[in-house]
Amino acid sequence: MNMINWNEKGFECLEAEKYEDALQAFNEALKISPESAELWSNKGYSLEKLGRFEEALKAYDQALDIDNEEFKIWAKKANVLIELKKYEEALKIYDYLTKVFPDSEELWLCKGLCLYSLGKTEEAQKAFKNGRIMNLL
Repeated sequence: MNMINWNEKGFECLEAEKYEDALQAFNEALKISPESAELWSNKGYSLEKLGRFEEALKAYDQALDIDNEEFKIWAKKANVLIELKKYEEALKIYDYLTKVFPDSEELWLCKGLCLYSLGKTEEAQKAFKNGRIMNLL
């Protein structure tokens, strides 16, 4: 099979919630195309679904080393950092992403939740308001 076939198989496995099989498929695709940020991101997502957050973080970092302008990979990395309770690191990413995409309600929500986890309630409220998510706290 070629890289495209392995990638498609990986997505089929993700849809079927067969995350270990998806991971295996993306690993096979990466053997063929190791410089694909998309494949590294897909691998990271599979690892994330398996609860293997440290490995997912490494995969997202690898993807960002290849393409550091893909905001979706940055967002996935920030989500994993939150899972790892690395709120300060996640907040730096959300600060950046909300500047680049100020109309994204989802990013503002994530930033607000991150701030709330850090005990910064007032700042969290502002983030929720920026995301048009009122009275969440």
